[in-house]
Amino acid sequence: MTGRIPYLGFFRLDQVVAERDRLVEAGYDTFVYEVDAFAVPVLPDPVTSRLLERDYGDLADTVAHELTHNTVMTMEDITYSESLAVFVGRTAAIEFLAVQFGEDSPLIQEAIETYEDDDIFRSHLTELTDEVTALYGSDLSSEEKIAQRKGIFEGWRDRFSSEVLPLLHYPERYEAYGEMTLNNAFLVVNRRYNSDQEIFEQVFEAVGRDWARALDMFKAAGSSDNPIQYLEDFVGSSNP
Repeated sequence: MTGRIPYLGFFRLDQVVAERDRLVEAGYDTFVYEVDAFAVPVLPDPVTSRLLERDYGDLADTVAHELTHNTVMTMEDITYSESLAVFVGRTAAIEFLAVQFGEDSPLIQEAIETYEDDDIFRSHLTELTDEVTALYGSDLSSEEKIAQRKGIFEGWRDRFSSEVLPLLHYPERYEAYGEMTLNNAFLVVNRRYNSDQEIFEQVFEAVGRDWARALDMFKAAGSSDNPIQYLEDFVGSSNP
């Protein structure tokens, strides 16, 4: 772990497995996944061979995401930092594709559809998170909560297959989620990377889609005690 970042990263699989097993043995949920890009504030950002296998839009998104961490990163609110980087990556990727390939490029439409799918999927995950959070806040015993959580997860899987997949442009990219093990760790990752996208968009529009002004505002918010409230106050003052 580096500083206050609430997640772990390893370069060796055996270390990952050992730490996962230790946490599971201690009674924690875990979620392990591979990454091909990351930012390390004290070192140059690496460019891996796997990263270069991504398509143009995804690569542009990832580069902009990681560069955002080098520009705006508050260790006091990692959800703000990661969610902001997601917004910047997605928005900058669309702009990059338009500049490089033209406004009418099919790559832009594919990227937009990909983000629409992701928004639908994340929205349903957020509903699941809210449902589980309500259960945890009840007066039931820990054993009863765990038992009922299983039913909530199973219900979500059923809805995912019957209600969510038919809405997607590229359902084949999400089918595996209907089979995966759901737990708190997975839901925390979704919330950490996909919160408050609307307020970031509102700020970007309020400054005329000017990246320099937007990043200054995002940086100022990150230095405040409550970054999201800071942005909401700015948007409110910009639209009296």
